[in-house]
Amino acid sequence: MLYLPLAGLFINPQALFITGVCVGMTGVIIGSCAQLMLVPVLNLFGLPAALAVSTGVTRDFSRSAVSLFERAQFKNAHRRLALLLSLFGLAGAAGGCLIMVLLSGINAAAPVMNAIYTLLLLMAVFLLLLTRFGKRDWPGTLFPRLSPPRTELNTIRFSWRDAAWQGLLTGFLSGFLGLGGTWTGKAMLARYLGAPVPVARDTARLSGLIISTGALFAWALSGRLEVIASLILIAGLIIGRSTCSLWTESITRSLFPRLACAAMMVLAAASLPAKQAGAGETAGIITLGGIVLCCALMLICFSGYGLFKRIRPERIKTAAAHQHR
Repeated sequence: MLYLPLAGLFINPQALFITGVCVGMTGVIIGSCAQLMLVPVLNLFGLPAALAVSTGVTRDFSRSAVSLFERAQFKNAHRRLALLLSLFGLAGAAGGCLIMVLLSGINAAAPVMNAIYTLLLLMAVFLLLLTRFGKRDWPGTLFPRLSPPRTELNTIRFSWRDAAWQGLLTGFLSGFLGLGGTWTGKAMLARYLGAPVPVARDTARLSGLIISTGALFAWALSGRLEVIASLILIAGLIIGRSTCSLWTESITRSLFPRLACAAMMVLAAASLPAKQAGAGETAGIITLGGIVLCCALMLICFSGYGLFKRIRPERIKTAAAHQHR
């Protein structure tokens, strides 16, 4: 067991590492929705709500900081819009961190956070299945309508009011729930502000880096930041993403991995009310076992599908050679 001095409790480092590996694998398959599982699972393993959120913020900051070494990821960014989003996002991150600290002082942080994450996880499962089995004629992302006024990003003009509320919302989600500065940035920039997808992606990365830095600084000032737990989790995330990146996107984005990820999110959503009911230890064991089982099945599926894709062309060539003879 690993002792965390700030939290004053012991935590299982193996469970923390396995969680990082599983969430890293899931992130390759379903993208940013995998972040929704991280903070609730950490809370199930015994971390207080504030420390779980600060660990999620640290993970997002580490991922955003890596992009500094690849300047090509910011080549399409709208820098003025990113700066405006960041300024309001820093205010939102500080406000979210302050509200979480105040809720922790009255022992209401865990119930509020678990209720919000339960709704977000169920909503993510619905959207994940909807994109697979539902309507596919929606342009761009899941938002079928644009909210006026649209931003004219091909010029220097844009609606600062829309950018202000988006920056505040993104920063608040980063500071209060630990979701990171890029979780909703790309979707809202592309659909609500009318940005092209490359511009929305790079602008969200640039503003998310600044917002994550501000959220991490706010949590560090609050004294609720466990560096050791964050390092173990980040190591697991790197291994999970590297393992899942060995296969091509056509394999990792197939039907079975998405269904397995949906099952993992449903399991995490069901365990949060169980924790509030007093069965947190049992719910944590069942959730960890279910997540590991789903990830193991995904690896078997990836390996089998990759082997099939490799063997099938050889069989076709052999059959064609026999027919030619």
